[in-house]
Amino acid sequence: MKGLVMAISVALALVLPCQMAMAGEWELDDALKQIDKATKGVKGLTGRVMVAETRDGEAAAELPGGVAVRLDGRIRFDIKGDSPETYLGLPGRLFIHTPSVNKVVEYPTRKHPDRLAQYAIVGFEPSGTGLLKDFLVSLLEETELGSSSTLLLELTPKDPKLRESIHKIHLWIDQASWFPLQQRIFHAGAETHLTVRYSGLSRNDGIENSLFAVKWPKGTIKEKAK
Repeated sequence: MKGLVMAISVALALVLPCQMAMAGEWELDDALKQIDKATKGVKGLTGRVMVAETRDGEAAAELPGGVAVRLDGRIRFDIKGDSPETYLGLPGRLFIHTPSVNKVVEYPTRKHPDRLAQYAIVGFEPSGTGLLKDFLVSLLEETELGSSSTLLLELTPKDPKLRESIHKIHLWIDQASWFPLQQRIFHAGAETHLTVRYSGLSRNDGIENSLFAVKWPKGTIKEKAK
């Protein structure tokens, strides 16, 4: 009988941690480690994106498009619709190409922290624990987003100068893939935020370098923001 009780106790000790996690009791450290485990070795992702901006409390239309991410710090949004645009984020630089006016503007991100699109790459850190380097990270809740179960993380910049522009970032992590399902980037001191919703993200380690090349159609007017 004692042997049976011991066996049952051991079995419960092995099973209960998994059940607790599934039942909505994730701890932050465990969640970040799970992100590390699930995304280890991933170099790139491609999928669809929906982008919406709320500026001074006024919501703009949702804009659909495609997204390509390389986990070395590069991200590209190709926004479709009546006014298509390309947002190309590289380390230290953000380019916004607007074909309708045949122009591309380069923003040195250090000088333009208010350009919210540059922070979309934050959700694609090479590791979950890597977020702790630059942000205070809190696990707010487990919640449903559409038909997906997610963990909602809140990221607060550690750099006080950055907090003057970016108050916080909310990051919904899909518990199926452990990649971002949605981001909301809040501008400091204003009712302004950028919401980026992802769908159909899949691993694509063979993304061509040319997709992130600073190369625009012939005749494009090039400007550099001061």
